[in-house]
Amino acid sequence: PCGRPAAATRAGHAGSAAAAAIPATTSRRVRVCIARMWTTRRSRSTCAATLGAAITRVRARVVAELGTELLRAFARIADPERQARIRKALPWLAPGARVLDVGAHQGELFERAPWIGPSLGIEPNLGEPRNCGRHRLRPGRFPADDLPDRSFDAITMLAVVEHFDPATLEQLGPACQRLLSAGGRVVITVPSPWVDHLLTVLRALGLVHGMELEQHHGFLPQDVLNYFGPEHFQLETHQRFQLGLNNLFVFRRR
Repeated sequence: PCGRPAAATRAGHAGSAAAAAIPATTSRRVRVCIARMWTTRRSRSTCAATLGAAITRVRARVVAELGTELLRAFARIADPERQARIRKALPWLAPGARVLDVGAHQGELFERAPWIGPSLGIEPNLGEPRNCGRHRLRPGRFPADDLPDRSFDAITMLAVVEHFDPATLEQLGPACQRLLSAGGRVVITVPSPWVDHLLTVLRALGLVHGMELEQHHGFLPQDVLNYFGPEHFQLETHQRFQLGLNNLFVFRRR
């Protein structure tokens, strides 16, 4: 162009060539900045800042979208997780069985098992005792010393034992042995370590909050075997379910 120095002309041609090489999907501001980076030093500095901000926004969007997909994938597994645990436990509850459900929540297990006998649910977050049909829910923690010996035919602990501290875990076997009738069952579900890893990622992305991962105390599924020794309990089954993210253990009292 007229009146333009040769160096500027060459820079302009380079900038035009660079702009032509940029994908059409790139935003106009970013395209202009890239083209101008071949012109003046000041333009390079300004455009570098603009590009940095654009990259930061794109990165944040990608992370958010990735996190959302992870959350959705996890939700497809975790949303019905309580029902999946209950489904795995139900076949091990005999007709007429007196069940102690530790961590009973709102009594969902009892609602799904109309064939069992009058039972008791213990839930630490329950405000006050209440009835659940023929069954009773009460606030409390396990083990409970006020329950009569051999007063239950089954004890269920679904996604509970990983929250127990070491002192409570040491009492687990003796307490179940005392409360169960001869031949009674302990039905336990424990999440696999992958669940904690996934939740840690989601929490780091700010997509889940209040997940009490620290309460798992580094508990591993196989740790359950340490608290139900063969002298008092027989392991009837160990199954993985929900794509291996959960574990079912069933012990029978000798």
